[in-house]
Amino acid sequence: MKARPPFGFCYFQGEVIKDPKEYPTFLLIQNLWKQGASISSIVRHLDGKRIASRMGKPWSYNVIKATIRRLESKQYEKLENSDKPRHKK
Repeated sequence: MKARPPFGFCYFQGEVIKDPKEYPTFLLIQNLWKQGASISSIVRHLDGKRIASRMGKPWSYNVIKATIRRLESKQYEKLENSDKPRHKK
């Protein structure tokens, strides 16, 4: 069994791609963080807008913290480019 991809991404035909349901929320988290929002304020913003987490529960500090940690480590950059068409030579 494969590990679940990070928030904002999913498996499709064995490849990790941007999740059409989660990716817009991922971008919102990224934008709020870049604007200087704290992790707690991001959690409050998402819950206040009634944006569902992956599990359909209220957002947690740790989920947002892990998402931001991956953003800062550039871990997402590889995934964001993974759904681009590949040309075979």
